Amino acid sequence: MGFMTETISWGHPLAIGVYVYVGLSLLLAGVLFWVRYNVIHPQRAQLLSEAAQVHAQVVDVRAQLVLVNRQFDRGLDQLEQMLNLIQGLFLALLETRLVTSAMLRLRKHPIWIKLAVKKSIDTIFAQAETLVRTHHIKDRDEAAHEQRIP
Repeated sequence: MGFMTETISWGHPLAIGVYVYVGLSLLLAGVLFWVRYNVIHPQRAQLLSEAAQVHAQVVDVRAQLVLVNRQFDRGLDQLEQMLNLIQGLFLALLETRLVTSAMLRLRKHPIWIKLAVKKSIDTIFAQAETLVRTHHIKDRDEAAHEQRIP
């Protein structure tokens, strides 16, 4: 307990440590003020003008990004329309090939069997086409719903 009750004089090692700490703190504060007035303040006007230029560039980039996004959406819509057309043509071609093949195999059978086979093939492909079209409409509705969510 002697250490706690001992009086600290001006020349005590603990007091000298405090003096050194205060001196270093004042020196650091002086260096920081010198940096502030000799480095930061002269560059402030240049930094503010560059910040304005950067902001204008960011605004331009955002506008260009919106345009690119719209062009990309249009391209995807055109691609979807082309794929829908190809899919419709493929279904029609497949139906024609199937009807032709069936009629060639059934050429010696009565007309009512040929008619029944043709109607059943027509019904199957009509349902397939309806399924494909409703699937595209459903996908478009889901995509539109997802765009509204954020």
